[in-house]
Amino acid sequence: MKVLIVSYFTKWVTHLGTELELAEQHLSNGDSVTFLTCDGSIGACMANPAGDKDKCRECILRRTDGIMELSGDVKMYPLGAPIITREALANSYLSNPPKIDDYKKLKYKGYDLGWGALSSAIKLHRDPLCDSKAAMQSAETYLATATRSYEGTRNFLRNRSDFERAYVFNGRFAETRGALRAIQSKKIQVFTHERGSSIHHYQLYLDSLPHNLELFRKNLQKSWANAKDAASRNETANQFYLARRNGNPLNWISFTEKQEAGNMPAEWDSEKRNIVIFNSSEDEFAAIGDMWTNPVYSSQAEAVRKITADTLGKKPDVHYYLRIHPNLSGVENSSLENLLAVQAPNLTTIGADDNISTYALLDACDCVMTFGSTVGVEATYWGKPSILAGMSYYCQLDIAYEAKSHNEVIGFLLDENLVPKSRHGALKYGYYLRTRGIPFKYWMPNDFSSGSFGNLFMDNEVYHTNNRPPLHVKLFLFLVGYCRSKRLLCLADIIAGSLSTAHRRLAKMLSLIRV
Repeated sequence: MKVLIVSYFTKWVTHLGTELELAEQHLSNGDSVTFLTCDGSIGACMANPAGDKDKCRECILRRTDGIMELSGDVKMYPLGAPIITREALANSYLSNPPKIDDYKKLKYKGYDLGWGALSSAIKLHRDPLCDSKAAMQSAETYLATATRSYEGTRNFLRNRSDFERAYVFNGRFAETRGALRAIQSKKIQVFTHERGSSIHHYQLYLDSLPHNLELFRKNLQKSWANAKDAASRNETANQFYLARRNGNPLNWISFTEKQEAGNMPAEWDSEKRNIVIFNSSEDEFAAIGDMWTNPVYSSQAEAVRKITADTLGKKPDVHYYLRIHPNLSGVENSSLENLLAVQAPNLTTIGADDNISTYALLDACDCVMTFGSTVGVEATYWGKPSILAGMSYYCQLDIAYEAKSHNEVIGFLLDENLVPKSRHGALKYGYYLRTRGIPFKYWMPNDFSSGSFGNLFMDNEVYHTNNRPPLHVKLFLFLVGYCRSKRLLCLADIIAGSLSTAHRRLAKMLSLIRV
């Protein structure tokens, strides 16, 4: 099998580790492996928003160090993306001044590269509306990145259409969205990869982003059906919820470590009907695609404002507690500002940094409402009525009461006879998130930001190896790459010839990369 691995940034080493894992597995099966790597021509990326050339070189060396640890020879080609300016793209595709909807509607040669640019800009600025000047400038920059990625990948594949499989990280961001769509345009089987149930697992998604809701539900149902026996299946699901309550989630970092167990708001009145609204980080899914658009509210601020106002006249004994997600600590954007600005006599807002316990609130409340937060599933598991007013991975799993209109939301919230949903759906969800993915065999993770591959240790900031070339060899390797990029081929060969056999192999790979 001929396999292509697209590797466009290495800053998040757990994903570089996944790429090396995939390469090693295919090599052990006798497959041919080719890396298509960024040589800096892509411009700005998530790991290097300014497109700094020193960071590009560090990224290139980190990847090359990793490839040197593979057990067999692989081919490595630079992207060599064509120069596409943000100004030219803005003139062709964006209004003046540009708006967020320009990117959502934008189709570059039939593909949704505008969503990729928007996703990167939103992630960088933590701004779901992208209504700041800086965020919009980043979106323009990332649009150039996405199109360079698309065109560079297409150019590479133009005379290499015999790949039988390809891999690319996530597919959400500008640099990977462009590559994903280019590969799909050539009808090559392509998998996106992401982290799995823990640091020890990764997951593959055939011809899809990891955020595909229909695929998530399909995989969840399949996982539940294929479990060995009901007793162990339920126990595994139980462990998912216990681990989250204890602040030890396996699939990501804990957001409750700064909270004080049992701590409740001073004004809590158990004589009232108390409903806790757990908000979500709107930026996390604001630029995935249309499938994640909230079907009820244009924003969480609008939702809280309308809910508190409509409740006040109908049920004055109902009090809402708005728990701001801890992931929003330190974030500044108009979306969060609008939410924090909502005030009402029947509303208490709990800040992202507040040490009020999420699980104390969950245990004491009468009902929970979310916009997609995992707390909505946890509420059902722990026996609380859960209302969903947004999109989530647990949509259509009969885990929460899913509102399709504001009137439905109010109806659910004010229904004192609302009973919790069956735990069955929550158990399925917990089991899948606790077990999903493929165990690593070659990549040895320490945590989500560091690990080892062969003799190479890497983390998101620094990396070390027992057999890294000394400084003078690194200089020679740089000179080889530089001479090649300037087409001084004879000089490059002379320099490479002075190196040891192992380092000549490294020089050969580096010579393919334009720095």
